[in-house]
Amino acid sequence: MAGASALLTVSGVDRPGVTARLFSALAGAADGAPPVEVVDVEQVVVHGQLVLGVVVASLPVEGRPAEGEAALLARLGRLAADVAAAAGVQVRVDIDEARVPAYTIAADHPAIRAARSALAAVYPGQEVLLACIGGTLPATALFERALGAKTLFFSFSTSDENLHAPNEFLRITRLREGMRAWEVLWRQLAAEGTLR
Repeated sequence: MAGASALLTVSGVDRPGVTARLFSALAGAADGAPPVEVVDVEQVVVHGQLVLGVVVASLPVEGRPAEGEAALLARLGRLAADVAAAAGVQVRVDIDEARVPAYTIAADHPAIRAARSALAAVYPGQEVLLACIGGTLPATALFERALGAKTLFFSFSTSDENLHAPNEFLRITRLREGMRAWEVLWRQLAAEGTLR
């Protein structure tokens, strides 16, 4: 699992080799430094001016955890100075403020038990499956940090309905099933009492 992450912002006159020099420096941990993973890249060139953003995250090395935030920023600061001097650009290193920690809710959490019960009531005789879904949902971490409350995801779209895609759709039957399941869920949650 990745550790701390940082944003490198390269700006200056666009010239051949700038991007290659940065990525070579990121890939070349010849000094024994822990590896980094490139998480995201965006590049724009306007009237010959380059703006390149690269988000990297530290990775664990066999037998050692991933590099911490302070160590990663210090190492990337040295790397940025080397790349800037060699390529004639500015390279800024910032903590990745947009990073959201992975969110999980335990399978035995009262909200999960209530959701399973609600789904079993709406779909009798069918196995209730728990799913792990990738995505960026900063509110979950915020709710947990500020309120001490877990977030339950409880939806009725299936994978072939192409959620958030241009050809997204929802079967009409899902509307009734969803309303019934939400009713049962709220009753189950009320019966559980405190859910934190």
